[in-house]
Amino acid sequence: MEKRYDVFISYSSDDQKIAEGICGYLEHMGYRCFVAYRDIPRGVVWAAAITDAIDDSAMMVVVFSNAFNISPQTDREIELASENQMPILTYRIADDKMTGAKKYYLKNLNWIDAFPNPENYFGQLLDSVVKLIGERRKDEETAERKQDGPKQRTKTPQSSQSKKSTNSFNGHEYVDLGLPSGTLWATCNVGASKPEDFGDYLTWDKGKTAVAKWGDGWRMPTKEECEELQQYTRNTWTEKNGMNGRLFTAKNGNSIFLPAAGFRWGSGHGRAGFDGRYWSSSLYTDVYAWYLHFSSGNCEMSHYITRYDDHSVRAVREK
Repeated sequence: MEKRYDVFISYSSDDQKIAEGICGYLEHMGYRCFVAYRDIPRGVVWAAAITDAIDDSAMMVVVFSNAFNISPQTDREIELASENQMPILTYRIADDKMTGAKKYYLKNLNWIDAFPNPENYFGQLLDSVVKLIGERRKDEETAERKQDGPKQRTKTPQSSQSKKSTNSFNGHEYVDLGLPSGTLWATCNVGASKPEDFGDYLTWDKGKTAVAKWGDGWRMPTKEECEELQQYTRNTWTEKNGMNGRLFTAKNGNSIFLPAAGFRWGSGHGRAGFDGRYWSSSLYTDVYAWYLHFSSGNCEMSHYITRYDDHSVRAVREK
């Protein structure tokens, strides 16, 4: 029977950022992942959700660190995986010795030494995943997402913002959220005609070029402006006209809706209806750039996807 998840990612909460990066990379390559912080809905019994997810996964990737080593919760996860006789791949992000249950279950298994820069070893991780459970066809993954995720409606929905709260500049609407910086956010993604539309998927460089074509004053938001949006609004996971996403509502009553457009690789399309990934103009390194990442259970800045991947873009301008 086909498993719901290809990879169950076991990690300590101290290493969530690395787990998020692994998840993003593997899903970008077509592998369905389970990560607790994102995939366990609020109100669900944690132990039951973890057990079900392990039972419904083809393999486990362990993000090993000292925090993982001393966590009793992760003892239970690898014990369940071992009982299920599922492949376990250890991704060591620190040069710490295995002790206790970790030594018992993991010591004699192959592992990847991925320190001091874990993101530099994602390629080796992918190679090992392919060897353990086989190559994942991205066209199959895309078809499954279309079946599982919410569909875009063909009828014209009402705008997520009231006409009284929006203005237009060079033919593109924006809303004033009353933010301290005075930053004005567009009501639609680049390439979209309605707030609920996904719009275009662009690399970091092409995103900057596309926004520039909107005319003088339009640009991609900085990392700090994305953080300001989160800090000075109330953001909630919701549905607008059949589309999942996050609604950012300011104290002045104005709001913007960012659809969970997922991401794109070539002609493939992943996590639509489940994730939103929006570029900022701020680089993390020469290769990685900061982006706003959200799902039903989280909303935060991240930097584990390269600037050459295709994400959504929501433009801003100064007041």
